[in-house]
Order: sequence, then structure tokens, then C-alpha cells
Amino acid sequence: MNRSLAALGMLVAAAAAGAPAPVIDASALKGALEQGTVKVANIERHLGPPDVPEGAFARGCRSWKLTEAQVLAFFARATAISPEELHTSFPVVPCQFSGAITIDGAPYTFSINAGHFGFIRGKPGEPVALFGCDAACKDLFRIDLSDGT
Repeated sequence: MNRSLAALGMLVAAAAAGAPAPVIDASALKGALEQGTVKVANIERHLGPPDVPEGAFARGCRSWKLTEAQVLAFFARATAISPEELHTSFPVVPCQFSGAITIDGAPYTFSINAGHFGFIRGKPGEPVALFGCDAACKDLFRIDLSDGT
């Protein structure tokens, strides 16, 4: 199973059990973004799981581009959301970008899902900070589902 979606499932389960607050909160992230101390170390696209058969959706996911600057823009525009908000307001789709970032020099991993949400995590097992960004980020989620003809 894709590590990002597996982490999301663990996050929702942990939140239901009253897990501690995430290691990075929205205000700390916004402050670091304003100071320019958030850096994207790497980024890569993931398609699935589940396996996505070749077709319009798979082509659309491969057509979606997300640059380092757009990753920063997503987190700058996004708002913190709860696991309940994620579950009720954002679709989890098998198309996302994940990678590594540093915030004030500390390493984190991130994932941004085509369902208009993302998360940041410190070390494995630490709580995840969830962020959602619908209308304010619509320009970042341009996915072409045409068949190219």
C-alpha cells in the first residue's frame, strides 16, 4: 500500500483515539512560510493505490504538475483541518505528490492529494498535521481528464 495513504489511515485512527497534537501546527507553518524557512527537498508524483487502470484518470494524474513553488503555495493558502473534516469534505483520490521538506531546518515529509488536501509529518509515528485548500487552491489542481484527441 502506498505509504501516504497508509499514513492517512493511521492518522484518522489515531485521531479517533485522542492522539496528541501534530508536531507542526498551522500558525508555526504559516510563520515559517512568511520567513522563507520552508524548503522543498524533493517531490514525486504517486498514482495509486489502488492500482489505477490506464484511462482518462491515469492520464489526468500524469498531466497534473506540482512544482516546489506550488507545494509552498498550497501550504501557505491551506487551512488546518481535522480528521473529521478530511473524511467529510475532501475526496481521497489515488493521485498525489509526496516528498520531503524542511521547516526552520527540521526535516518533515509531506503529501498533497488531488482531493485538495495535504499533510505534514515529522518522524514516522508522530502525529500528522492535516491541511485542506479548496477554492483558494483551485489553480494548483488543474488536472486534464481529456483523452488527448
